[in-house]
Amino acid sequence: MTHALGVGMDGHVTESEFSRMEEFFRSRGSASLIDLCPLSDAALIQYLQERNYHVIEFNNIMARRLHPGETFPLDPRVRRIHESELDLWTLTVTRGFMGHDDILPEYLEMLSGLTGVADCFFGLVADRPGAGAGLRLSNGVASFIGDATLTSARNHGLQGALINARLAQATAAGCDLAAVSVIPGGISHRNYERAGFELIYMRVNLSREWT
Repeated sequence: MTHALGVGMDGHVTESEFSRMEEFFRSRGSASLIDLCPLSDAALIQYLQERNYHVIEFNNIMARRLHPGETFPLDPRVRRIHESELDLWTLTVTRGFMGHDDILPEYLEMLSGLTGVADCFFGLVADRPGAGAGLRLSNGVASFIGDATLTSARNHGLQGALINARLAQATAAGCDLAAVSVIPGGISHRNYERAGFELIYMRVNLSREWT
């Protein structure tokens, strides 16, 4: 599942450019999915209204500075996954997102793509995976992704432990900024606030289905 990111963040967007983006999705049998920043080109508002896009979700983009030598408490329940555990990590995170064991194949497909571009971690309960999370490093920015905890493992502080483990790794790698996307007002939002993250902007996720 692919979303269009950064639309309208590099100047004016013409109608023909917007149509080419939509054709990318249509030709692949997908709805047109856009993650829209409020700072993007104002012309997009008209295109979205005229083409019957609807809001499917809001996300808060949060970030915090990382400082050389900064330290974070490490929890022995958190460890990096082994290469042989990629499928188990994907299944754990998907079940955590869904809140049950009935998994939609498209979620598994989407999350399986993360394992190739991110460092993945488990949060353990009685030595068994109870939560998962990922970390992607690029040009000094640490992107926190894939946070999810199984229903049976919640309220054990696993997400906070996973956040600290990734903050430590990002700092050791020389990153100076950490960022994450969370559902406004949710548990993840509060956990990231406790870890020093602040709201940068709210992103709107939009969709257009093809008839």
